[in-house]
This record gives sequence, structure tokens and C-alpha cells, in this order.
Amino acid sequence: MKKTLILLLLVVFIHLNTLAQKNDTGNWFIYFGNQAINKKW
Repeated sequence: MKKTLILLLLVVFIHLNTLAQKNDTGNWFIYFGNQAINKKW
């Protein structure tokens, strides 16, 4: 029973990760939006 539950949770977790984001563009916008501009530029 415990092995079945763990396997089910693992499958659901992997499935949700594949649906999380279709492309990486949003990640780059978030990253650059949170970074301060260097004063040397």
C-alpha cells in the first residue's frame, strides 16, 4: 500500500512538472526583472 501511494505521488509530481511552463522565456524575464543594473555600465 505504501509503495503504491509513493509511486502515485511520484507520477503526479512528474506530470505537474511537465505542465508547469511550456517555454523558458518567462523565467528569463523574471530573472532580469529582479536584478539591479550594475553601476559600472
